[in-house]
Amino acid sequence: MLNVQKIGLFGGSFDPIHLGHVEIAQMAIKEIPLDILVVMPAGKAPHKNGAFFSDELRLKMTQAAMSDLNDDRIIVSDWEMKQAQVNGKTSFTVDTMRYLKKKYPGAELYLILGTDMFNTLSTWKDPEIIAANMKLVLVNRRGEKLYKPSRKKDSSDIKTYTPDVVISAEPLEVSSTEIRRRLAAGESVDGLVPDSALRVLKTASFDADLTK
Repeated sequence: MLNVQKIGLFGGSFDPIHLGHVEIAQMAIKEIPLDILVVMPAGKAPHKNGAFFSDELRLKMTQAAMSDLNDDRIIVSDWEMKQAQVNGKTSFTVDTMRYLKKKYPGAELYLILGTDMFNTLSTWKDPEIIAANMKLVLVNRRGEKLYKPSRKKDSSDIKTYTPDVVISAEPLEVSSTEIRRRLAAGESVDGLVPDSALRVLKTASFDADLTK
């Protein structure tokens, strides 16, 4: 019997990447399990107002953090960033899905989502196409509501989605927003950001307003 490749997509702003992101990558690889995990920093994310750090810096921090895991199944891709830089395109997951289907023909695709993103899935572009072509993986931290439907604007029709895979994780008191606040205030982010990513950040010159 021919083995089908299992390819995971883990996207996000990674602005900056933190230890919670790294933990999700490790858990997805192990528990699904995956042959390849594509970690995809967003270009122009539809649910974000804009990144604080530059594309180049976010990419370098993500590459550094993932390289620490020393796992050749993890690939950091700048495909969405290039789409935004070259075409000015917003990063829609459905487009990334089509790219991965072409890159890995015949593979089984998995979309890794935290609870917050999973709960907004019905507001995304073409969520039904995503759900039909990718297995939905929910990383649910203890204490978070497993699922709630989202109502699409100007529509009385609520489409709900059920995760194909649920990965349970312990609560993690870390967010990119809090990390930016601490950096702006000159406070320590030890235990929140991978050391390698922090070294990239400290050696880079950037003009982002971290208190924004």
